[in-house]
Amino acid sequence: MIVAELVRLGPDTPGGRAVIQRLNRIHSTYAIRQEDYAYVLSGFVAEPIRWIENYGWRVLHPFEEEALFLFWDHVGSLMQLEQHPAVCTGPDWPAFTVATTEPAPVILITRAAKGFEITQLFQSILQIDHL
Repeated sequence: MIVAELVRLGPDTPGGRAVIQRLNRIHSTYAIRQEDYAYVLSGFVAEPIRWIENYGWRVLHPFEEEALFLFWDHVGSLMQLEQHPAVCTGPDWPAFTVATTEPAPVILITRAAKGFEITQLFQSILQIDHL
């Protein structure tokens, strides 16, 4: 729900900034490596693109892919992450999510929770009952 609110409100709005503060507060209780933050954040770019390529009615235009990248890279900057997609990967950001294997256990939990939230977001946007 937090991610859905961030997307709905936009990261530069007062509500979006509050969401980012909440995310930072939640994550501050864990010892998370910068590489793991970048890995998860890059997943917000790569996984929707992969999902749409596999199940969507059309592939995304490169401008749409770039917009996803820029949005989540901006979120990483606002979260004050030392390593966010642009810093870690530049134009080769999809390779980062594939090349990074065996993320820390906390990332597996985070990824599962975020995957569930993303699925719910897609369901609400596409107005479907189940995936």
